[in-house]
Amino acid sequence: MKLGGLPLELFQAVTKDIEDDPTTIFNLRLFRPWPFNALVVNESVRSATDLSLLQSCDESVKSLVHEVVFRGDPQGTDREWRSKNALKAAFSGLANFPNLKKLRLDFHNCYQEEPETTADGLELATSPSHFLLLQQDIFAGLSATSLSLDSLTLNHLLPFPSDLYLQEDFYRIFQPLQVLDVSVLSDGNYDGAWYAFEPINGFWEQSMAQILRSAASLTALTIRSDQPLGSCPALTLAHLELHGCSIDGGEGGDFPRPWHVVLTLFAAELGCLRTFVFENEEEEEEPLVFERDPRFRYTRLDVGWGYTSWEGQVNGAHQDLPALESLMAVVKSRHGD
Repeated sequence: MKLGGLPLELFQAVTKDIEDDPTTIFNLRLFRPWPFNALVVNESVRSATDLSLLQSCDESVKSLVHEVVFRGDPQGTDREWRSKNALKAAFSGLANFPNLKKLRLDFHNCYQEEPETTADGLELATSPSHFLLLQQDIFAGLSATSLSLDSLTLNHLLPFPSDLYLQEDFYRIFQPLQVLDVSVLSDGNYDGAWYAFEPINGFWEQSMAQILRSAASLTALTIRSDQPLGSCPALTLAHLELHGCSIDGGEGGDFPRPWHVVLTLFAAELGCLRTFVFENEEEEEEPLVFERDPRFRYTRLDVGWGYTSWEGQVNGAHQDLPALESLMAVVKSRHGD
C-alpha cells in the first residue's frame, strides 16, 4: 500500500502524532506533492527504529526529508538504555537524507542532575542521569556521520563537559551552520542554580567557545542561559539574541570586561549585525545596595557552590546602558544598507 507513491512506513512515521481524526487522515490525500518534509522522532526504541528504516528507503523518499525534530521524554528512566542505543544508531544515519537541512533537538525540560557531598564537604557531580547520557549518545551519533545542516536548535542543553567535546568530529556538526539556537537547562530549585563549578566553567570557557569558533558561517545566533557567557560570536553574524546571560567575575568578583565593553565590542566587530535582542528577566531578590539596571547581570563564582548574583559595585557599570543604546542605534542604522 502506498500513498502518493510513498511506502506505508513513511506514511506511518509522519502521521503517528496526528490526532485520531478520520477526516484529517482523509484530507492528507488531497495534497500533491507530499506535504510533510519534517520527521518527528520520540524518545523510544520504536521511534528510533522507524527513523533507521526510513534511511534505507528509496532515494525518492529520503529526498523528501528536510527537517528532523527530536522530542525528549521527561519520564525517561536510567533503565532505558535500549532507547539510548537505538537513538544513537538512528542519528548516526541522518546523512542518508540528502536534503536534510534543519535539526531540532528538544531534550527533556526537567533538570535531574544531583550533587553529592564528598568527605571534605565539596559538592561534586554525581553519576550522570539518563537524560545527560541520552544527550551525549545523540551527539555521539551525529558526530559519527557527515551532515551539512543550515540550522540547528538545541533546547534544554545540559552544560556538562564530555570527552566527546574534545573531538574534532563533534565540532564538524557546527561548521556549515547558518543558524544556531541554544537554550541551557539549569536547576531552578537552587538560588542561581546548582552546578559543580569546575565542570560548568569548563563547558562555557572551552566547549561552548569552541562550538562558536567552529560555526564560522553563522548569520543568526540565539543563546538562552542563566549562566555566564564567555564567548564572542563569529564576526559574520547578522542576527544575535542573548537571553538571561550574565558576565562572571570569577572568585574575586573582578570584571575586566563588563557589559559595556562586550556591547561596544559587538558594535565594532559584528559588522554584519542587523538584529540584536538582549533580554534578562528581573530576578525576585532584594534590591541591590548599589543601584544597577537589572538587565545587566553580573555573577561571581562561589567555589563549591556555583554561580551567584554579584551584589557589589562594578566599575563602569553606569556605561552599560549607553553602550546598549549605542549598539542598538548602530544596528538600526544598517537596516538601510
